[in-house]
Amino acid sequence: MRTLAVRLAICFGLGKLPAPGTWGSIPGLVLGALCALFLSPWATLLALFLLTVVTYVSIAVTEATWHTHDDSRIVIDEVLGCAIAVAFLSPGLFHWLLGFALFRIFDIVKPGPIGYIDKKMASSFATMLDDMVAGVCAGLCLWLISFLGL
Repeated sequence: MRTLAVRLAICFGLGKLPAPGTWGSIPGLVLGALCALFLSPWATLLALFLLTVVTYVSIAVTEATWHTHDDSRIVIDEVLGCAIAVAFLSPGLFHWLLGFALFRIFDIVKPGPIGYIDKKMASSFATMLDDMVAGVCAGLCLWLISFLGL
């Protein structure tokens, strides 16, 4: 069980590549796009909730196993964050790619509450939470862009 949790946390090796956060965001983009294409909003919420549970457990087990916090190889939180960013959008390549870019910007720059969570909270939940908030921020920006007709 521990080995599976670690493999999930590093997204089956993506976390070991250069720029692991970017590589880890790609499966999230795909999952979010699939939700947007095939699931109702309620089913998408359920899918994201289940992904959140899997993300938390895999991070908690991996951090306990490695005796670390927010190791850069742990990228399942990027999977979740990017999925959140694009899952509720109208399906379309432009919005998905923009969502991916906005999520990465929020995840790297860490403005406001994202940076606070990243620097001040030290738990497995915080490892996941800053990426969830980055995903919500990116998703809200995308919603605003769509609302304005861009």
